[in-house]
Amino acid sequence: MDMDSVIVGQRIHRRQKPVRIIPSANAFIYTRDNSASRRAERREPVTIANQRPGRRAPAFRWPQFVAQRLSRPSANGAGSGVAAIAPVSLLRAAAAFRQNAAGLGQPNPAGLSGRASQASRLRRIALLAGCALLVILAGAWLIMPVRPAPAVEIGKLELPAPLNLDTYLLEMFRPAEPDSSAPAGELPVMLDTFDYRVAANDTLEAIGRRFGIRVETLISLNTIRDVRRLQAGAILHIPNLDGIIHTVKPGDSLAALARNYDKSIYDLVDVNDLDSEVLSPNQVLFIPGARLPEVELQRALGTLVAWPLTGRISSPFGYRNSPITGVRQFHGGLDIVGPRNTPIGAAMNGRVAETGYSAIYGNFVILTHHDGYQTLYAHLSSIQVRSGQSLSQGTVVGLLGSTGLSTGPHLHFGFYRNGRALDPISMLPRR
Repeated sequence: MDMDSVIVGQRIHRRQKPVRIIPSANAFIYTRDNSASRRAERREPVTIANQRPGRRAPAFRWPQFVAQRLSRPSANGAGSGVAAIAPVSLLRAAAAFRQNAAGLGQPNPAGLSGRASQASRLRRIALLAGCALLVILAGAWLIMPVRPAPAVEIGKLELPAPLNLDTYLLEMFRPAEPDSSAPAGELPVMLDTFDYRVAANDTLEAIGRRFGIRVETLISLNTIRDVRRLQAGAILHIPNLDGIIHTVKPGDSLAALARNYDKSIYDLVDVNDLDSEVLSPNQVLFIPGARLPEVELQRALGTLVAWPLTGRISSPFGYRNSPITGVRQFHGGLDIVGPRNTPIGAAMNGRVAETGYSAIYGNFVILTHHDGYQTLYAHLSSIQVRSGQSLSQGTVVGLLGSTGLSTGPHLHFGFYRNGRALDPISMLPRR
């Protein structure tokens, strides 16, 4: 039996060298690794032109083909067609069918070789392996224990793990908390004042506490020379921020004032609502946050000069009859009587300019103070300071005595400015 009797309706011409088999549109030829496959490579390709005219090529199915061939009567008319088919050929055909059916489950597309089918199978295997890996990773993530999100610090926001979108958005858009290290109150951008009428028994210190303003601010803004003379019914200007008044002098500039008071030019311009940086002499400016010099504050409070000794005044400032000679002459100080060796305190802050002994004043000490002021302490029994020493108000400069021209223990206290004698009573606080 030859292959023409097996493949019905197909015309195959033998060729001497193998050619590529091109299946027709309605039939498929499966390659085989056995001798039947090698014989098929030497056949002429099956085309529609080789089919019989007017006959449609049947679908190529191995089981149906085998069933039809087995049911066909033999050539000699005896029995079924089983004896007409070589057992070896049927076995090879069945083996080829199983081999191709065990592949991808469908025939190879037209024009693809066995190598292309193998590459397709490898791609499917790789795809299945990738999908399995993703499933494994997803399962591991789902069974992973959930840990609480770490604490979030403002300014160093980090995404919690696992991500909670609601918490993240709340932290991102939460308003910033105020800085506790910042100053308690920011300076207003412009000075504003209101009037206050002083009531009976009011003090400047009590008024300042009531409105949250320093005493020195009220002194400067209202040009108070002596707070002890504040009277009921007086009108005070109460500002909305602390600071002092500065009267512009020739040559002053905003840059110089800002440098002297350690402020910015913009603060001075904003607070005083200036239209220009050019200043005029006698122009009044408010310096925000500035402090009064200690001397001016002490003068207004009445504490600039302190009594060096508490005692009776035996001889005032001015002309008098000398207790030694009886001659009328000028007395350039104040005599204060007290017990011998009573401590004598410095009337003001200052520096020791001179110490020594005089035939008239006995043991003496001269102190130099601000603005050309000087004080003299005479008739001391002993000196307790040295030249060049800096002193604060109340520091003991010596002990009360009766050295020099003296009729008894007393202190001669002199007050000078630029070398001219002043009445100490005009400088000392009332007692």
